[in-house]
Amino acid sequence: MNDEDWHEKIEEHLLRELIEDLQERVKDLDNVLRGEKGQAGLIAEYERHDEILTRLYAVVIQDSTGKKGLLHDIDYLMGRKSNREKAKEYRWQFWTAVTVATITATTALMTNWEKIKKNLPKDHPGPLEQQIEKAKHPRAKRKTILYRVVPATPPGTNPSTQDPGTSESP
Repeated sequence: MNDEDWHEKIEEHLLRELIEDLQERVKDLDNVLRGEKGQAGLIAEYERHDEILTRLYAVVIQDSTGKKGLLHDIDYLMGRKSNREKAKEYRWQFWTAVTVATITATTALMTNWEKIKKNLPKDHPGPLEQQIEKAKHPRAKRKTILYRVVPATPPGTNPSTQDPGTSESP
């Protein structure tokens, strides 16, 4: 055997070993990807994770109408929170206006109290005030009722030409 044949056989043997080693590695990688008999592989796990991720997106992300998702619910709740902030601002404005109006009315009452007190009716005026009111508004003790008797006119006479104080007979 010469050296060249020997080198060729050695190289061929090394190449076969490398090819067998690579084939074993490919089988191991295939087992990892596709899974062995009792275990799921990476491809099955990938598909399972993809399915779970799709479900998660269906729950979290809004659909094409902009509703039915956690993001929609969060936006809705955040919008409600901004409405609460606006309502709080309006409440402050309302109560500020009410307080200012109350202070203004109280000040007006305090400065004009004497004038207001004069115009208010008294519940139980004293005897002197009662006599003064009677003198201001006197009442008649007796009413006089006068009746006038008009005589009946005979038929055939014109009542408009007659004097009501005189009575003529035909």
